[in-house]
Amino acid sequence: RVVNGKRTTLSKLVRAKVERTESKAKRWGTLAQRGRLYAGHTRFATTSKATFDGCHPHQWSPPQRMDVYTGFAEHELKKCSGVNVEVFICHNGDLDFFDVGGKTYDLGAIQGWLVRATGFPMPCTVDSCAIAGLMDLLRTQGSWFLSVRYSWLFGLSQASLDYVMPPRSAFERAAACFDAVFQPRSSTWPCDRGALQGDIVESLKKNPQLLKQLGLDSGSDISA
Repeated sequence: RVVNGKRTTLSKLVRAKVERTESKAKRWGTLAQRGRLYAGHTRFATTSKATFDGCHPHQWSPPQRMDVYTGFAEHELKKCSGVNVEVFICHNGDLDFFDVGGKTYDLGAIQGWLVRATGFPMPCTVDSCAIAGLMDLLRTQGSWFLSVRYSWLFGLSQASLDYVMPPRSAFERAAACFDAVFQPRSSTWPCDRGALQGDIVESLKKNPQLLKQLGLDSGSDISA
């Protein structure tokens, strides 16, 4: 990621950045053995300033280690622990509005909501970065934590985006309930989803404190 100035040379800036990274790779050893693939972007702003934080790729949430199920397409699920989960996006366009719960919100409202929804501060103000944040919320397959958070954010009816988010620990506890019910069925995927949902609801009902943290008070709320 480089920003070419009025009196600088783009090719020299890119070469210097690559050489610094190569120097680090040689010191780390394992990275040099595995090989590297470089993808570059220079900031050529259209409707905003040419700044470093406006350069692609964009990432909202930092890397996180999670338990993730893989093998959905092959119908052979495997639970992998400590998987590195992160999202980068390269986007050339504008994000002016986004719909949540059937209502349309402008970029400023979405950015503020993303801070609370992801639990991470806004890395930069460019609109493409907010798209990375939205992808953090929408890309959930294989992770119960991400899927539970998605269900809470997009499945419940909210009057506005100005609401209190449950703590991350509540989503983690709910994900653990889901996983405890799901894991015995993972060896015979695809399983009976209706039975799976019913058992998950019953498991959550046994955790009234967790339901309170999630703002759910009845079985109908959980099923929805």
